[in-house]
Amino acid sequence: MADAQIATILIPCLVVQFNNQQFIETTEAGIQVIGQTLNVPCRNMIPSDIGYWAVPVKDYGIFTKLQFILMRDNNSVTVPQPTFDSFPVFTVNDKMNNNTWWIYGTKDQFLNSCNTCCGSASTPMPGIDGAFLPLIAPCQQFCNVPVNAATGKFQALFGIPNVYGVSDTFFPYGSYNNVAFAAASGSGYATVTLLLAFLNANWTQGATITWTATPDGLTLIATGGALNDSICVVVARIGPSS
Repeated sequence: MADAQIATILIPCLVVQFNNQQFIETTEAGIQVIGQTLNVPCRNMIPSDIGYWAVPVKDYGIFTKLQFILMRDNNSVTVPQPTFDSFPVFTVNDKMNNNTWWIYGTKDQFLNSCNTCCGSASTPMPGIDGAFLPLIAPCQQFCNVPVNAATGKFQALFGIPNVYGVSDTFFPYGSYNNVAFAAASGSGYATVTLLLAFLNANWTQGATITWTATPDGLTLIATGGALNDSICVVVARIGPSS
């Protein structure tokens, strides 16, 4: 690739932070998502050799910001994924303007995307097609939530978004004691009944948890669990009206 061509290249990247500004958005469905697709220049840039874990920081279980942790420590030992909803990022520093982009993906992916840009043979950066959506699940401890008066079991309560369009579906995402629950269908579930069927078949923690919803379909209830165990759940609305 000619040097003159590189000067004009801007590649779309999923950016989670630019300088000191983190991109955190709350959707109409009340779901907090991270990142914006921005054009990042390829010339005069220094991508970081070592990547970072982007770790959601949660205050009383509610996501507030991202913390960045190097993927290798001072002894070059790989740092395992800190939380179930942490994800890999790397930095790109602008030598001319001292700007810094924190980008989802890796240095090698960035270099490959720059080197193959721009045309039918170009390699896009991950996440810009919407296939990666950094959902952050709020967390509760079973000791701090209501107890089912009929059974004496703990309960955890989570919101279910309204569905506005006929093509909208529900997509659940979460963890138990920092271990991710089974992955949901990428296309989601068309009704609360189908959502509950998936949860009660796959998110039961060895039949210790059952899932129900309030009659209005706006609150998801997990009943069971053990004292002080942590459960993190978010239900996103996906579809044309998201």
